[in-house]
Amino acid sequence: MKNKKKNKSEFNYSFGSAERNITPQPYTHLTLSGYGRMKRCKGCHDKIYSRVNVLRNNKKNRIELVLVNFDLTGFGYRNTMKLKREISKQLNIDKNVIHCFSTHSHYAPDTDGLMPAPIFPNVLWKDADTYLVEFIIKQTIKAIKDAIEETIDVKIGFGKTQVRERFVFNRRPPKGHYEILHPNIYLIKFADESDNLIGLISAFPTHPVMIDREINEISGGWPGYYIRAIKHKTADIKKAKKNFIPLIFQGPAGNVSGYFPIKIKKEKRKTLGRTAVQYLRAQKFGQHLAEYTMKKLDTIETKPLKHVLVDSRDIYLPLTPIYKGFTKGTFLNIILSGLKRIIAVPGLKFFRRKPYISFVHLEYANHQSNKLKSLMMRTNVSTIAMNDIFIATNPGEPFYEVEKQIRKSVNYEKLFVAQLCNDCVGYNWTDPEQIYNPDTYDIEMTFSQYTGILTRNTVIKEIKSLLEKLEIDSSR
Repeated sequence: MKNKKKNKSEFNYSFGSAERNITPQPYTHLTLSGYGRMKRCKGCHDKIYSRVNVLRNNKKNRIELVLVNFDLTGFGYRNTMKLKREISKQLNIDKNVIHCFSTHSHYAPDTDGLMPAPIFPNVLWKDADTYLVEFIIKQTIKAIKDAIEETIDVKIGFGKTQVRERFVFNRRPPKGHYEILHPNIYLIKFADESDNLIGLISAFPTHPVMIDREINEISGGWPGYYIRAIKHKTADIKKAKKNFIPLIFQGPAGNVSGYFPIKIKKEKRKTLGRTAVQYLRAQKFGQHLAEYTMKKLDTIETKPLKHVLVDSRDIYLPLTPIYKGFTKGTFLNIILSGLKRIIAVPGLKFFRRKPYISFVHLEYANHQSNKLKSLMMRTNVSTIAMNDIFIATNPGEPFYEVEKQIRKSVNYEKLFVAQLCNDCVGYNWTDPEQIYNPDTYDIEMTFSQYTGILTRNTVIKEIKSLLEKLEIDSSR
């Protein structure tokens, strides 16, 4: 399916997609990410992947957008920068047009430094997480090459559909009780000149945490089941090309979880066992969202893709020295990392543990009153325009309210908000009423609120700037 150019005036861009398996072998040396896991991985329930979409400018014969989608909790800022450098070096692609997102699976190997990596048993003097990152980078570059080799002229369309059932909720509500949410599934559809489906990006804000943390098996969680269900459904009705690889980005889900009720008789539940029931619940959740998606896809109109613009901006976050929870171990981790370099004893893999917040610049800077000193952290916010469709990226796990405030301020219908892009920031939120007891909740809200406000304001500014540049009316 080589690049078609029957009508150069109509088709400015072509689209390609591919995927590569990033399930490590062996996997027993690894620690999984997610809540409270400190044990080695015991097995693999289903494979995890690196999925890729690329857009090529036909006239300039240049790749102008690369979207990478990992079945990981997060790939980490340093790792993402390393991947971008390698892609740019090997494939001659501008680093600013490469964007890496994670499905946020809590059952994937830790590449973001959430957990210490146990000793890698088979390769002496080599760290498990270093080996894993190198493997993922290698597989991702192969996937990008595969996608570039087979591109096809593309049309694009946008749609959304609301989930009405009561199985998505705010698990960290401001008033101390669960709040039922009815979020939208946002969809970007890619089609060929005959309107066959060749690509799909969807965003839905729900943590993939339906499987117990005690189950130490690799899995893509409900996002993996969702992608498989979409592929099966499109294959059945012959609506998609053979190399159709859908992507799913997490919408702002820092405080959002899902629970899909399934009816199983007590005897069968006993026979299946607790683990199988939980996997079944995640599977049903993914399949149900896929049904919503398929119903909406048929109604989405597509037009030839005329232009792609990427606006990428680095932002700097001053970190106050008053930490609790996720940020509590930050200084300890810095000290341990320093000790690792000084002592350099093989087997002290705990010292390779990196904080959830990845420090890029350990430089001092004035903060607010000029009396408080703090570290500076660099991260990235980008806005991508494809025709009149916008993708706004967020580097961390924004709360649901962050997206609501962005949409209210920008007031633009065809807006797609995705979290964990080039990720390095932990939770970020903006609601002043959302105050927690630090003794019972594992996060320091001052920092999280600051990152939420800063990233929110940057995203809004970038979107409005691009709307003006493209002369698009945001009120429509």
